[in-house]
Amino acid sequence: MAPRPAGTTSYESFVKGAQRETGLIDILRKEDEIYFVLKPDNFEHRYILTTALSSGLSSGAFAGRVYDPLVIKFQRVGKRVFWIAVNTHFKASPGAAQAALDISTSDSVITSTQILSEDESTGNVVVSAGFLMTDFQNIGADIGRGGTPQISLFGFPISASFSLDSGRSYIARVKALPRNDEISLVLTFSGPPNAVATAPEKGGVQLRVHHSIADLPPAGGYIPRLADDRVGYFITAQKRLGDETSLTPFVRYINRLDISKRPLVYYLTKEIPAQYHRPIRDALLTWNAAFAPLGYRNVIQVREQPNDRGWDPDDIRYSTVRWITSDRPDFASYAPSIVNPLTGEIISSRIVIEGETMRAVASGYADAVAPARAGAVAPAAQFMSARRDASGAGSAAPGNAALPQEAQAALACEQFDCGYAREAAADAALGSVALDLGAVNAPGSKPAFMKAYLQSIVLHEAGHNLGLRHNLQASMLYSLAQIRDRKFTAKHGLTASVMDYTPVNLSPPHQPQGSLLQLGLGPYDFWAIRYGYEHIPGVRKPLDELPRLRQIAAQST
Repeated sequence: MAPRPAGTTSYESFVKGAQRETGLIDILRKEDEIYFVLKPDNFEHRYILTTALSSGLSSGAFAGRVYDPLVIKFQRVGKRVFWIAVNTHFKASPGAAQAALDISTSDSVITSTQILSEDESTGNVVVSAGFLMTDFQNIGADIGRGGTPQISLFGFPISASFSLDSGRSYIARVKALPRNDEISLVLTFSGPPNAVATAPEKGGVQLRVHHSIADLPPAGGYIPRLADDRVGYFITAQKRLGDETSLTPFVRYINRLDISKRPLVYYLTKEIPAQYHRPIRDALLTWNAAFAPLGYRNVIQVREQPNDRGWDPDDIRYSTVRWITSDRPDFASYAPSIVNPLTGEIISSRIVIEGETMRAVASGYADAVAPARAGAVAPAAQFMSARRDASGAGSAAPGNAALPQEAQAALACEQFDCGYAREAAADAALGSVALDLGAVNAPGSKPAFMKAYLQSIVLHEAGHNLGLRHNLQASMLYSLAQIRDRKFTAKHGLTASVMDYTPVNLSPPHQPQGSLLQLGLGPYDFWAIRYGYEHIPGVRKPLDELPRLRQIAAQST
């Protein structure tokens, strides 16, 4: 038996009275603290650690936000346990190439914890899991980014800084399951008064933060699929060092689901208004049409959130559609996926819908006026001066007050290309005005148009969850005459892909009017899904798929 490390408590004494959850990594909860019981086989094993916000406050820190995952492992060093962030960007063949890589790159030590107790009969050790109660994802900065700017530096607004107050934070719930551990926290952040419009002026602001620690999918059960520049998928790339025969050291896999294992089941959470369940469901299920020619049925399924208080929408086992409502919406919808960084396999997906954008569609305008706050709203002259400064055509006067959030957005738009996510609701609002004025000869009511708008953006976001990137050339497929032909658009839609940024299709006065929105898949979508998901028989490794993949990709010009 190994002697117990000096200064530790006997295992029997430590676990006495503790609430224990048995699962992937056993968790002890004791006196408002959580601990991991690490078994010998937990060490040097790779896990994926993901963080999501279960509640939010602002554009930067909103409910449903998913942070980039970490691949971690635990390493014992004497009386301590190191939490290691594994470097997944490089790989080499076994032997000399791997030895060279080992001395040329490094993992990262993100924290270390003292061994508090050890079971001498099993080798199990107890360490604090308090690291999960820290702001290692820099959430405080995201809270400030969505609030009112506090100061101006060289004419540009600087957001407030929020810091974690551990004394006012606590553990809400823990679950240890066979393949994942789920830890829900309530974290309090302190920052300047009046910095966040969605919280009272004084005191700390609270966020519900959720961590998942999951087993990576087992090796050998999934064959990664190689990417091709002609087909737009998000990719997982690794640099393979030590092979001089290859033209490039990079190996690029597409991000996709393993639909041979299980379907993609979306749960519609309880926040979604009842009248919008149907268009969301219809949009998600539309993607089944792309899988049917490949011989797959019901790849996408939709369920309601279970009537179970223990069910958690942030559990990594589930894919969800969530509904939020923000003070000043920063986007229309958002669709992150959690991906195995070694293979590109999509583990879990989310769609977050900004409900306040529906108000813009209903009213016919997008609210882009910041509420008046003392010392926060810059006069128009200062705003225009800052715009000239940003474009190099002038300079901002010294001593300007901090610019409102909309001024920040305008400055960003001058320097960078604004995205569809911000503009989609305003564009749909224009269609709403056209309907109200009778300026467009299109059937249907305002509520029907609103539901169609929602269906179109969910259709787009679900494509992201399947791994697809944007296709901004898809609108080149059809002529103006075709998209103004109602019979044509009813059959073919408006564009080659729902992954395009498709505006509301408004014809000029006295011209025929086609469909207003894209509600069906385009030919590109069927082709891209074939590339990513067609079953190729007799395959044992990614290179075996290349002949067939090249045949599919060659259909592109």
